[in-house]
Amino acid sequence: MCKNTIFKKGIVFTTIFLFIGLGIIPATGDNIGESSDIKCVKDFEERNVYFNQAGEMILIDSGSFNMGYNYDASGTWWYPTETPVHKVFTRAFYMDKYEVCDSQWDLIYDWAMDNGYEFDNTGEAQGANHPVYNVNWYDCVKWCNARSEKEGLYPVYYTDSTKTMVYRTGSIDLGINEVNWNGNGYRLPTEAEWEKASRGRLIANHYPWPSEGGTYFDHIDGSKANYDGSNDPYESNTVPTTPVGYYDGNQTPSGIDMANGYGLYDMAGNVIEWVWDWYDPDWYSKEEASYDDTKGPSNPGSGWKVLRGGSWHSGQVFGLRCALRLPQHTPSYIGPALGFRCVRRDGNSLHVCGDLSWVKVTAGSIVTGSFTIENVGDPDSEINWEITEWPAWGTWTFTPISGDELSPKDGAVTVQVSVVAPDKQNQEFTGEVKIVNIDNINEYCTIHVSLATPKNRPSISSLFQGVFEKFPEVLYHMETCLKFDIKHILLW
Repeated sequence: MCKNTIFKKGIVFTTIFLFIGLGIIPATGDNIGESSDIKCVKDFEERNVYFNQAGEMILIDSGSFNMGYNYDASGTWWYPTETPVHKVFTRAFYMDKYEVCDSQWDLIYDWAMDNGYEFDNTGEAQGANHPVYNVNWYDCVKWCNARSEKEGLYPVYYTDSTKTMVYRTGSIDLGINEVNWNGNGYRLPTEAEWEKASRGRLIANHYPWPSEGGTYFDHIDGSKANYDGSNDPYESNTVPTTPVGYYDGNQTPSGIDMANGYGLYDMAGNVIEWVWDWYDPDWYSKEEASYDDTKGPSNPGSGWKVLRGGSWHSGQVFGLRCALRLPQHTPSYIGPALGFRCVRRDGNSLHVCGDLSWVKVTAGSIVTGSFTIENVGDPDSEINWEITEWPAWGTWTFTPISGDELSPKDGAVTVQVSVVAPDKQNQEFTGEVKIVNIDNINEYCTIHVSLATPKNRPSISSLFQGVFEKFPEVLYHMETCLKFDIKHILLW
């Protein structure tokens, strides 16, 4: 009896599979959600440009990017220190639109010399609007502090871990703990910040302009950047820098405006630029290289600082690539092809980090996640925050849903999230969670969220029963031909 029933059930399944092949039962697949994005806003309208006494800055948005060299080494000159490619998240920051020029340098330098600062070098340039050079790493860091103090901002660099002694004199190899990374003053970019800004939202391109595929020398000529052999009008000068932002569509050789995707100029060529990080040839292979807002090695190691961007002295145009990491320069080095530009935090005290995206979720089930909230504002600031908005779909629970008097020294607060997924199959749901500074409702962060519920795969028996309910004539004809109770067999 048992064997006979199994035989009959096999006949039913084989017959129904014919209907599947004929398209009576449509094929289904799983939906896949997208990674969540975080956006923080201060003031009613987000400011993409920041103006100050010493120049114009551009907002570099928060998010992740692929850092490192994206192409095979065959047939090209490359550095293994640029691999492996790894994903890095940076919070939003402002970056100087142009390299620091001589007039900017002099403005801050003169103020600093009257206010307790000392520099190793006075800086040189080929003109007021040309980039300053012959400044070492220590000069640039102290200049950043002076720029901050002149504008009434909190300095970033200190000579002690308690951050009470502002760095104004001497040549000191500062450590990561001697930097107020949440301060609102100026500083050098980290290596990760510099490369993210250089890429200008482009993915797997050689240069700061569209340059995907092939080899790097297929994507560069003298109309795009200042390098050795670019044939610009300044090429014959002893120090052939061009004015900052020279490649704006009016350059020679003639070409288009070469501002990158963020609106930054000279991220390739003119003068190579100091960044914060110590150089470690194996850094990209280490776990810390992929930390959020990574700040490079914690100790001097090689004794060299990383240089970025290439210069007028780069005879091999590989040196202008976004991924190039130039070593072998101590912090005290100076040269006519080396300058810098500054960054500062985005001004938002409220900072959120995390991911709220779920895929292949069973309809009606519970999913969990988390994100962190942090006050990255001035040291004595406090934030009263609250989660005020979340998607209408599903049932949401936040623990905690608000907080009082969050200060920078409190660190990050973790918010646990629980969601009862909508009872709908084969759907993708999206939306945003909004976290607000309740003392200034125009300062807030949003996290993009997504949840996908693929269609549940029913059992074979329930699938066939569904077919028979939809097509009762099929059931009648099959039972007539096979001469047994099909529904009884399916329920066995």
